[in-house]
Amino acid sequence: MFLKVEIVSGTILLINKVVGYDGFDYLFIIFKKQTIGMDRDFRETEEGKNLVKRFEELQNTSSTGFFTEDEYEYLIKHYAVQGKNNKALRVIDTALEQYPFSTDLMLEKARLLFESEKYQQALDLVETLESIQPNDIDVILLKGAILTNLEKYEEAIHLLSEALEFNAEDRDELY
Repeated sequence: MFLKVEIVSGTILLINKVVGYDGFDYLFIIFKKQTIGMDRDFRETEEGKNLVKRFEELQNTSSTGFFTEDEYEYLIKHYAVQGKNNKALRVIDTALEQYPFSTDLMLEKARLLFESEKYQQALDLVETLESIQPNDIDVILLKGAILTNLEKYEEAIHLLSEALEFNAEDRDELY
């Protein structure tokens, strides 16, 4: 049984405190976020297929075309769902050339870097995002996941504990 189970912006936080054999208390925070990865329910559309075709044709001719941010997000999801994270990262880099201040694109890049196990690069980008959006729960949760994978557990616990406190209005307590 967990001490506390909460949902914060679509993320499930399972928090448990355990007394170890050494007599110390350990706090475990396990979190699952449906959106840490790309949308796995992503559905290809005919319009989307045409968009991918146009993008790939432009890439093959080394030309750059104009795409809206939404179109780039579609392309990113298209490649990420197929497990082509490197190609999705190239799309994000191209998108960031046109939309250099898009925090949504930066966050997607950090997520893909995380999924590609490029934790330090992901952390560097998340810290940049954190300076722009210090209370963004998605940024905080991704940073917590990255810190955990970098085995910086104390930092992750501290960060996620603070997130629970200042995002009280965004969470639904289960028990």
